[in-house]
Amino acid sequence: MHKIILKAAIVIIFTISIIVSGVLGLELWANRDIPFDSKSWQRGNIAQTTGSGIEPFRHRMVNDLLEQHLRIGMTKNEILLLLGDPWPGNDISWKDEWRYWLNDYFGFDVFPVCAEALILNFSQEGKISNISVSEC
Repeated sequence: MHKIILKAAIVIIFTISIIVSGVLGLELWANRDIPFDSKSWQRGNIAQTTGSGIEPFRHRMVNDLLEQHLRIGMTKNEILLLLGDPWPGNDISWKDEWRYWLNDYFGFDVFPVCAEALILNFSQEGKISNISVSEC
């Protein structure tokens, strides 16, 4: 009797571990880094997580963007060519901070808990003085 219970417990634990590994593996795969591509980046927008059926991808490009493409001292014009217009609502004619939407994160509701963004701060000369990513 004890052997049957032990075997059943082992089978249950094994099954649960496979399911958890699969779920974690899918999450890691869905959020893996991909190379930055300017044209793809510029097609990405907040509508990707509001029912359009397009998987968001900017958050997966941001590491390569930060490591290989963005640098302190770049001008606003260089940023516009590389990344396109910032998040809607940024008036790029005067703002010293531009935000680029990366991804929305949801809790147990249909509304996002927070939005992750790439934040570029500019000096008075119109050059990048700070680069950061908002954390959820």
